[in-house]
Order: sequence, then structure tokens, then C-alpha cells
Amino acid sequence: MMLSGALVVCSLLATLATLGEGLTVSKSGPWRRAREYVVLQQQQQVRTLHGKHTAATLTMERRDGGLAQFKQWQREAQTNRSAHDAHAAAAAAGISAAGDQPAGEAPAAARQTKTHGSDHELSAVADGVLWSAKLERRVPTGFSDDDVVAWKRATSDSAVVANISIGCGRMQNRVVTWRDGTHSCARYRLNAEQIQGEIYSFYLSRLLGIANVPPSRLSMIHPREKRWLAVSEQLAAAEWQLEKPFVLARYVDGLTPAYIPPEMRYANRSLHPSRRLLEKSEDELRELVQWSDLIVLDYVTGNVDRVVNNMFNEQWNAYVMDAPAHNLDRVAAPPASGSRQVAPGLLVFYDNESGLLHSYRLLDTYQAYHDKLLRSLCLFRAKNAAAIAKFHDAGNVGDVLWKTFATAEPEMHKLVPRLPARNEAILNKRITDVFNQIQRCSKLYGKS
Repeated sequence: MMLSGALVVCSLLATLATLGEGLTVSKSGPWRRAREYVVLQQQQQVRTLHGKHTAATLTMERRDGGLAQFKQWQREAQTNRSAHDAHAAAAAAGISAAGDQPAGEAPAAARQTKTHGSDHELSAVADGVLWSAKLERRVPTGFSDDDVVAWKRATSDSAVVANISIGCGRMQNRVVTWRDGTHSCARYRLNAEQIQGEIYSFYLSRLLGIANVPPSRLSMIHPREKRWLAVSEQLAAAEWQLEKPFVLARYVDGLTPAYIPPEMRYANRSLHPSRRLLEKSEDELRELVQWSDLIVLDYVTGNVDRVVNNMFNEQWNAYVMDAPAHNLDRVAAPPASGSRQVAPGLLVFYDNESGLLHSYRLLDTYQAYHDKLLRSLCLFRAKNAAAIAKFHDAGNVGDVLWKTFATAEPEMHKLVPRLPARNEAILNKRITDVFNQIQRCSKLYGKS
């Protein structure tokens, strides 16, 4: 193959690897996962035009027809970029991209599901730097405290496991089905830091008023326990180490890939109080509200897996920001029969294992991208902003996080170390960074 052809193929493979990782965790049903995806491993070494040697090993998981899907995404991405650039240029000139309409007004043909009437006033969407209470009431509520309690009760140490099947992402992860029909994702990791990152990120999300992370808890398999006896053969096939903690998370049905919104996707990213928000449909606004929480959570935990790594990789793949976001799905369908209700439109933040530990070691490489995302945000949820202010003032988020974990899991927490003092100090600083961003935005747009 000619060198130029090899480079094109490698670009496609890199993008498909990115897309595949997002697709592998789309949970349309606990038993269909193994049939829906075909695992394809390809290794390719690439020599650059200037003689520099780069070795890349690409491991991909993709659906049949993934290449055709990529080409379709690529065409749509080019269209989206052109439209976005035209809109930005027109706004700067004081006119809309649609023609002679005033800047900030949506074309009539594009307003089929847009907000209308009194909702055209910005106060219906934003109250200073906070999303308006009226809009907040229309956003999916996420996993409530009652949901967390009910799920933990259903998966407690007294619950009996009926089946284990392949699913929930990585090769050794499994879908656990309890005798009452409840499903959970068992996230098995050999690395203790990944277990810490996953479980601490969950409890931190609760402390910050963010309800998009599925309920999670630690568990452990004791081979002679009655509740695991029916699945002993499946456990052996999974090659799990027994009597080792792992993370159980609530299984969510009806998920589809979620995309980075245009406000966060392009170089001139900005999610600020603006009349351009009035052009958004109801669904788009509800999703943007949840993106505020996502940006804050990923900043304070240092998580690079959802958006930041895509920003970093954009230097090699111009279309990577247009692919589905990693470790993020959207509830698109009503729950399956027997499943607990999760409202359509909820963004689900999962696989947070790199947060707070491994991700903090990568800050020298990725902090510039974290900063760009945080500086682009000037709209916050009231509950999240209040929690950030509280922890900024007290400077004790590490203590509170540890006590919350210990109280929620009085036995299992003893198997996982507390966050190191250095990491707690970094967490406190990053909360202060978010607090300062809220203050800067308040000076620009007024206090709420």
C-alpha cells in the first residue's frame, strides 16, 4: 500500500477505535451485548513522511458497518462545522446565518420544536450565571437518593445472584442479574486505583449535587456464599479473583450514544448566558443543563476519558470531537419491563475509574484542555454551584468524602484506602478553580 493510503487507513482506524469504545457500553439489553458487537483487533505501524517512527497498536470494538457509520458521521460533521462557522461569522456581522433575520433569532423553518412565546425571554432559561429554576424543573431528575437506597437494598449482601452474562464494557465486566430481576454492572478491575477512582467519583458526584452517575457500591465474591453458588461456573469463566473487591453499578436500559454539543465541540466553545440559547429546542436545553454538571465533575476529578482526551487527539484527527462521547450515553427509550424508571433524556456518566488518582498524574499533559473546557462554561446548576461554594469555604471535601463513603458502606470501605493527602489537596484546589470561574462569570453576567 502506498504511504499516503496507509496514513488514511490509520486515521480511519484511530477514529473507529474512538467510536468503538463509546459503542461498547451502549446497553440495549443484558444478553444482546455479546451478539451486537464483533471484536476486531488490528495492529498497524506507521512511518511518518519525515522519517519519524511512530508505532501504534489499535484495539477496536465496532459494530458491523462501522466504517459506513464513520463516513456518515464524517459527512455530518463537515456540514455541522460549516453551519457553525457560518453562524459565528454572521453573528459577528450582526445578521443571522439564515439571511436578513436579526442575529440571535432562529429561522422560522428551524423553530418547529423550539421554545416560543414567553420562553423567548432569556430569563426563562438563565438567571444570571445559573440555569433558571423553570428550566431546571424540566430536566430529568437523574438518580435520586431514594433510587440509590432502593438499588443498594436490591443488591445487598443478602440478595441471591441468578445469572451472570457478558456485558457492561470491558472483557472481564459482567451483567449481574439478581433473583428479583434487578440488573447491575460488575466492573472488575485488577488495579486497586481504578476501584478507588470509580467509587470515590460516585460519592463525590452525590456531594456535588450531580445525579447522573449510576448508583454504585463495592462488593466481593466469597466462593462458599449461598448467593453466588448458582453462578460458580460463570465466575470461573470470567477469570475473576475471588475475595477481591469490585464495583457494582446500576444497569440502565435504553441507552444510545451521546454527542458533544456544538457549544463545547469547536475551538470557539462557549456555554454562556446568551440569546442564542433561545434558538435551542427543549431537548437541547435539557441536555446543555446536564453538560454543565459533566464539565464540573470531570474538571474536579481530572477525568480525561469523556471529552478532554478527544480535545487532545484533535491534533491528529479533525473529526474526533464529532464522534460519540466516551463513557457517556443518553437514555432514549422508556425502561424495559421490570426495570426501574429512568427518565428519557438523562445523560448517564459512567466509567469514572480514572478520576481523582490516575487522572491527577496526567495533569501536566491535559491541564490546558481542562482549563479550556472550564473557561468555556458560564452557566451552572444552582445545587452544584452551592456545593462548590460550601466546599471552597470549608476546604474539607476530602474529609467529607471519606466519611460519606464509610457511612454508606461501613464494612466494605475498609477494603479501599482513603485518597492520599496529596490527591485531596489537588481536589480542594480544583474545587477552588470552579468556584473562581463562577465568580468570574458572575462579574460578567451579574449575580443570581
